[in-house]
Amino acid sequence: MPLGVSEGLLQKAYGPIDFSGFYKHIDDFAKQAYAETQAEKKQLAKEFYTTQASINKDVDKIRSEDSAEIMGNVSKWKSANQKLMINPNLIKTNPKLYGELKNESDSSYNKIVELSNASKSKKAEHVKVDTYMRQHPEEFEDGAHEKWLMSTQVPTSKLFETNADDYEQHRVVGPKPQELFKDLQSVSKSAKTKANYVTFEDKNKGYRVGYEHEIPSPTEALTGYTNLIGSWKNPEKASTSILGKVKDYDQVVSDFNTKIKNEDLAHYKNNNDEDLFPEHTSPITGKMTRMPDLDFNSPYASVRLASYYTAKNMMDINTPKEGKQFSYFAGGELQKKKEISEIAFGFAKDLEKIRNQHALERQTHGAELQTKVLSKDKLMDAKVKLLMNLVGTEQKQKLTEFYENLDFDNINKLLDSVINIGKENQDGNKEQPKKEEPKKDSGKLKLVSPLKK
Repeated sequence: MPLGVSEGLLQKAYGPIDFSGFYKHIDDFAKQAYAETQAEKKQLAKEFYTTQASINKDVDKIRSEDSAEIMGNVSKWKSANQKLMINPNLIKTNPKLYGELKNESDSSYNKIVELSNASKSKKAEHVKVDTYMRQHPEEFEDGAHEKWLMSTQVPTSKLFETNADDYEQHRVVGPKPQELFKDLQSVSKSAKTKANYVTFEDKNKGYRVGYEHEIPSPTEALTGYTNLIGSWKNPEKASTSILGKVKDYDQVVSDFNTKIKNEDLAHYKNNNDEDLFPEHTSPITGKMTRMPDLDFNSPYASVRLASYYTAKNMMDINTPKEGKQFSYFAGGELQKKKEISEIAFGFAKDLEKIRNQHALERQTHGAELQTKVLSKDKLMDAKVKLLMNLVGTEQKQKLTEFYENLDFDNINKLLDSVINIGKENQDGNKEQPKKEEPKKDSGKLKLVSPLKK
């Protein structure tokens, strides 16, 4: 009876009472609560079986080695969800137990998803590796494929920890291919030589000038690479493997054949004035060349690899490390002074002509041409560079400063510097150059040569 009061007592106090409506409402509430509970159970059951179907679908795609670990988490997820499903009001009646079951359900489900995705990804990776190793046995050690298959027969979680299924360790280059590339790089760094780069030469007069350069030595490089490759356990397989990783092979070969010129190599001499790149008949092409003999089409991968690295090393010759200046004169210091004097006075005459021509232009067009940069030609460039190669550092700096900014003011300064260089190296030469500035006469410009014999 509601409120703990009997129906008889209520009738004595209040007379006859009809409780049918009251009980009806209680029944309605009970039925409604029951219906809601059943609906919630059905919803939980629906979600459970839908999720279970999704899990089962994923499990079918995983690696067999991962089944035990994943199915263990599936069992935990099922147990927790079944308890929640049969008691949908647990969150109200026992919140603590509900929280524990919900946490176990969520954590085990997340683990299922994580492990399944990792397993599927690893399975796809293994299919690719298996195919590659079967198609390219020459790149791997004998029995490598069988060893690799054995290494994969552990759960994915263990493979992530140990990396035991890394097929690179079975390549013929050894378990640490990066060490091999370090060896190749060390050959490249050591295969250098000092060379005299001749910028100007007159064999009739017996002199040459230029700079000392540090350049690649193709002979040392090719020998070093050939010896290194020959020391490997399986040179041909290893070379094939490395060439398969080289992405710029064709570009290096093309650059080697087009960007290095025979005429450039002809400039390089040793201290005995011998060609560092002598002209010869190539045994590969049958043509005359100064280029090193590299065979990019050899049937042997080891030869192609050595040729590739030598060619790559040779490309540094286009940007040599410039060293100290050098000069050689058969007649010694006296001849050097004589040549400097003749070159300076000859160049001074050229500068005088340019200066006087520009003075005429200024007379016609006005002083706005004062800062006009004067044009230069290749012959003029060659003469000033030759002079720079022969004089000291301080004089070279002045010549460079004036010549690079060759306007009307600087051509006069350059002319002064060149004449002074000629005089300093004259040593008894009877020619006494005399410089006179252009003079104005009756309003007109009269040009007088600064150099008279």
